[in-house]
Amino acid sequence: MKTLEKCEFRIISMEDEEEVERIRSMSGETSSSYSFPVLFCWQEELGLSICVEEDCFTVKYAMVGERDYFFPCGKPERVKEAIDRLLLQDEGVRFHFISEKNREFLQKTYGEELLFLDEDRASCDYVIDVEKFLALRGKEYSKIRYYINKVRRQRQIRFLPIKPSDLSEVLEIEARWEMEHDTMDMADEKAQQMALAHYEELGMRGILFRENSRPVGYIIGRLLHDDTFDVHFMKKLPEAGRIDFYMLYILCRMLKGYVDYVNLEDDMGHEGLREKKLLYRPEEYQKVYIGVVGENE
Repeated sequence: MKTLEKCEFRIISMEDEEEVERIRSMSGETSSSYSFPVLFCWQEELGLSICVEEDCFTVKYAMVGERDYFFPCGKPERVKEAIDRLLLQDEGVRFHFISEKNREFLQKTYGEELLFLDEDRASCDYVIDVEKFLALRGKEYSKIRYYINKVRRQRQIRFLPIKPSDLSEVLEIEARWEMEHDTMDMADEKAQQMALAHYEELGMRGILFRENSRPVGYIIGRLLHDDTFDVHFMKKLPEAGRIDFYMLYILCRMLKGYVDYVNLEDDMGHEGLREKKLLYRPEEYQKVYIGVVGENE
């Protein structure tokens, strides 16, 4: 009988990118939370650490609790081994970002030990259909059409792909945005600094928006799947007004023919952010669940 050893967790480094992305792609995991840029850039703020094994990786979620983890990502047999290893360390563990497919796996494999399973609304990704957003047809898009047309008629907004030499302007927008917002509930300053410091290494792509030669907004992201672009950061200056619909429209226009969807990631349980993302009329939001295996008092 194979002896299971405990999982050893460590910081997430750039050297992990190739293996993490290989395993994520092989497993068919679609949640943006498992993408390497998210794991790498958010590790300090979310208390993330990683255990990478053969055909499987597990992420510890220390910000939430000492027995909290992302559901292991990898081949099913390796996932079960990873869960069993965690149960050697604790009598019960709590998993986050459980997909529909992995929910079925958990129920089938640990049915009697699965104490609770509930939808995690705050961690569901919002996904935009590129063609539908560009068409802007129907009453549901009337508000979006209004603001996009208003920018076109009344503003002189210019946009261009972000180059490394433009990152100082992105930082300028970020600094001013932080000054104007209470970020206690959704602070992402350190995550953004990590993304910009490793912009080229992470294969990031973005758009910088200027008005009268002054930077007013930006979008930064990376390909998540062959058909999906993941938006990691999208911000504008408060005084720039409602140009966010226009910014997303331009992104979709530039991506048309290359991808079918834009993933706006989750809302982190922040009510204001949730209301804003729903205004973009997402095609769907990808359900994920929280589940407890074993005893977790």
